[in-house]
Amino acid sequence: GSVPFGLGYSMAKLERSIAGTKLYDSSAFSYGTSSMLSACGIFPQVLRNQEDIGIGPMSSWSSEQNEILRATPLIVSNHISYLDALVLPSVLRFPKFLSMSSVKSWPMFGQLGHDLEYIWVNRTNKDSRTATLEAIGQHVDSWQEGDRPLLVFPEGITSNGNSMLPFKKGAFIKGAPVRPVILKYTGTWNPACVDYQSTSQPGSTTKRRTCMPAPAAPAPQPKPSSQQRQTANRSSHCSPSTTCSSSSSSSSSSSSAHRHGSSSGDQLAQHQPYTDADWAMQFAGNLINSCVVMICEPYYPSAEEEADPELFAENVRQYMIQEQEVLNLYCSNPNVPDLQAELVACRRRIRMMARVK
Repeated sequence: GSVPFGLGYSMAKLERSIAGTKLYDSSAFSYGTSSMLSACGIFPQVLRNQEDIGIGPMSSWSSEQNEILRATPLIVSNHISYLDALVLPSVLRFPKFLSMSSVKSWPMFGQLGHDLEYIWVNRTNKDSRTATLEAIGQHVDSWQEGDRPLLVFPEGITSNGNSMLPFKKGAFIKGAPVRPVILKYTGTWNPACVDYQSTSQPGSTTKRRTCMPAPAAPAPQPKPSSQQRQTANRSSHCSPSTTCSSSSSSSSSSSSAHRHGSSSGDQLAQHQPYTDADWAMQFAGNLINSCVVMICEPYYPSAEEEADPELFAENVRQYMIQEQEVLNLYCSNPNVPDLQAELVACRRRIRMMARVK
């Protein structure tokens, strides 16, 4: 994968010296990056979820992609694997990225981060959290419509991809609109970077993150006006175990119970540490790693959410969990007749269950 990437990078640098084209706007660099992913067996499918139309393929025109992806100062995504840092920048038209300042001295990666205008944060400093918040705030303050957004993983750590961990409030302190993005790996191997894996039945392996707290039932939140949102169902809530069909419901419920230690099967499960070496060996042994990236509509905060970053973060999380369930249904039944009607019914059931709770 290094050969097509190197060629694309070199051509993009040449294009920059001749025409002044930025690396992140170079079609040669974009082609080189996507070719590198393909050479590594990573094949992302990009979908766009529009409330009034439904789920469909993302536009293939770079100008339309920029118009969609650069409409908000921030993009927030769930975080599953090391592969996220390769897949998401490529399919999201190279947004800005928070990176460790030590990477600046790395061969190739330092220069690449400089060319892509990464935001450097010294994580070894005791004040790194404050510096990160300041970096996000400066980006939001200086951002103008059409500028590149900043990609943030609000979970702050990788999870197993079944649901989403509580969001940190850093990306929501400024009260700026965000565009949620849902990432799902659909191959036979789950590349989630977690602490350990547990096997409750022969041949059945579940990856999970340690010390994951059981999510509390969300309290009713004030509903913003239609002028403050683009979609009517944006303030609805759902439980991480809420699903759209009986088959996925039983699977999700079992997974949720297993994560929180409430099932009898969990007592019989064998837990094995899952190290970076284990991950690397499995990645090398899997020739194809398919995934789906679903780009959702922008989330515009209400006045209450702008004043309360924790409320804003939790509401965005609940919305993303809801859309994650919709994506699960889409991926499990891509050829079902009248699929869009099924997805609409799925959202309706999730909202009704949330209101009952």
